[in-house]
Amino acid sequence: MNRKTALAAAVAAALTMGTVMVASSQSPALASGTTANGAGFQAMTSVGRTAVLEQAEKDAKGLAKSLGLGPDERLLPKDVLVDNDGARHVRYDRTYRGLPVVGGDLVVHYGKNGKATSTTWAHEGAIKVAGVTPKLSGKDASAAAVRSAKHVKQARTTNLDTSQLVVWAVGKVPVLAYRNTVTGAGEAGADSREAVLLDAASGAVLDQYEVNQTVSGTGNGVNVGQVTIETSQGGSGYTLTDALHGSTVVYDSYNSPQSNPAQNARTFSKSTNSWGNGSTSSRESAAVDASYGLAKTWDYYKNTFNRSGIRNDGRGARRHRQPQLLRRVRRPQRGHLRHLRHHGRVLRQQQHRPR
Repeated sequence: MNRKTALAAAVAAALTMGTVMVASSQSPALASGTTANGAGFQAMTSVGRTAVLEQAEKDAKGLAKSLGLGPDERLLPKDVLVDNDGARHVRYDRTYRGLPVVGGDLVVHYGKNGKATSTTWAHEGAIKVAGVTPKLSGKDASAAAVRSAKHVKQARTTNLDTSQLVVWAVGKVPVLAYRNTVTGAGEAGADSREAVLLDAASGAVLDQYEVNQTVSGTGNGVNVGQVTIETSQGGSGYTLTDALHGSTVVYDSYNSPQSNPAQNARTFSKSTNSWGNGSTSSRESAAVDASYGLAKTWDYYKNTFNRSGIRNDGRGARRHRQPQLLRRVRRPQRGHLRHLRHHGRVLRQQQHRPR
């Protein structure tokens, strides 16, 4: 880890320990309470990983049957980790009659002898829904999404917006659902986009969150120096919203109390896409450190664990930049980096062991 990345990671780690507000959409296949076999994970080449995943795909039908999944379900291997002692952990996504199952992922653990030992579920057991023919038409679902949007104003649909049937398995009882996007005025400007998930029978809102188009800007941070950061453009300006990393947003807490950093918070926004001057007195410079560090943290979890965000829900976090926080992490200490590395080890243990 080079100095710039280490500093960025320390900022993100300090934010994780301090003023962090995380929005979660779906339940990843996480476990808790037990430790991983072996002393760590083997480094795998792309050829080796592909070979393991191809074998997992061949075994998927028999595996689904052994796990008690229904005839309409299919397992799609997504990623694999191999312990130093040869034990394997294969992550699968699920489909139901060809539809993506949101919250249906699982991890199957194999001993070094190749035999399956346990399974970690996001939604345990077979998926069952009444049918895959929605009562609500796609047109009506799009209209309902427009009416229900709460993260953008004056919501509408454009040729960039989509409507997709999925199975929503985040709750106890899976239901057929629509995953729609709408466009309106939001944090990223006049053409912000929001995802709205609706029950395909009743039209009830199951989840909703803002998504954004991204552009690259120039940042001058206190710790990271001059870097490229991802921002979003809308209307006549830009915001510190990183759509490439789960639409992570960095807010200016604007002298809010530590106990409630969102109290006076406002989005960092301006007419040009250049941020900060590198000085400790610049609020934008502190925000650049935070934005860059959060992006590096996202990349770390993606590259190491193939997770889209720490919680693997594709959603970024809302970060509130505090002057006190800047002073606290201006010179990152070993403890911050230890925290980040420890969090990675804990995630490995949680990600690949049964509940």
